[in-house]
Amino acid sequence: MPYIRSYNSKTITDEIGLFIGAALLITSLIFFFFFRSFRATLISMIIVIIGVMWSFGIMGAMGYEITVLTALVPTLMIVIGTPNCIFFINKYHQEYYIHANKAKALQRVITKTGTATLMTNITTAVGFATFIATNNVLLREFGVVTTINILAIYLLSLLLIMLFVLFCWFCAFHLQQLKRICSPSHFQGNTDWLQ
Repeated sequence: MPYIRSYNSKTITDEIGLFIGAALLITSLIFFFFFRSFRATLISMIIVIIGVMWSFGIMGAMGYEITVLTALVPTLMIVIGTPNCIFFINKYHQEYYIHANKAKALQRVITKTGTATLMTNITTAVGFATFIATNNVLLREFGVVTTINILAIYLLSLLLIMLFVLFCWFCAFHLQQLKRICSPSHFQGNTDWLQ
């Protein structure tokens, strides 16, 4: 029995790196596909990587070991944190394109997209929190860690994207694409095949 337990823990530890690497690669490619900006992709991946490190830190602070279920938490943080970044950055670009005012764009990001994304993350966290009510220790640990980390990745993505926007020149290429896409000639050229 001890051999099987040590073999399983070694396998889980080896696969965590594989899962995190594959999830980061796939989500960064999808993110780059949407924004066509290395800076936006890099900033979002930095935020998500910080969230992954927080998830390990929260597990360690609570005294939980890495099990089959808790090994999935970092990958879940990548999958949940990346859409948060996409929503916030996309809404910022749309608002900044309309009136070219950073403060007003950030205020609208927080009030409109921030509220909707908060509700989405809360419902996801509550869904994982249902595992806390079970009698299984592994499921209870998974529920606690995942619930805390989902709310943490929301706050982290909201705060860090706002800081990057305020203190850095941010994603000019995507704004140029918005100007090109929003022009009437773009729609005319892309709808010729309908005729």
